[in-house]
Amino acid sequence: MKTMMALLGALTLPTLTAQAAGIFTDGFDTALNRRVIEWRGAPSPEGIVFSVIASQFKTSAGNATTDFRTQLSTFGDKVRFHGCSASRWEMNNQIYLPLKGQYRMAGLDERYGEYFVAQPTRQDLEWVAMNTRVHYRLCRLRETLSAEDLQGLRWVLQAAEAD
Repeated sequence: MKTMMALLGALTLPTLTAQAAGIFTDGFDTALNRRVIEWRGAPSPEGIVFSVIASQFKTSAGNATTDFRTQLSTFGDKVRFHGCSASRWEMNNQIYLPLKGQYRMAGLDERYGEYFVAQPTRQDLEWVAMNTRVHYRLCRLRETLSAEDLQGLRWVLQAAEAD
């Protein structure tokens, strides 16, 4: 599996420090029989992680297809966004519905993972990648997608181009 790490500062393996901008991976998942291309960003100042995943596989008819998924996630010892049913994205001060992520939560031993998951099209993501300032809202929290996360999105789109 090919892995590339983008760094803003020091990186201590195997744990990413707060200075790391994110991790880009491109590999084949033999269990699912598909190529998986992923960008997983570093946590924002509010602890939100942006991820984008492209999953490429062949259908039973032999046609190649790519599915995309975006995710905003956070982990901690308390639930922060239980009252939110979806994330809201804005570009150029306009709400952008294709990235509206549905809320999911998982808990284990008093640790909670909260996720806002969307399944946009390639064209939706290309539109996002062309912008320089992209904002999202989770309840009352408003954040700006980092330049590193936008670059990670561009890397996923470039790697997922048709062979």
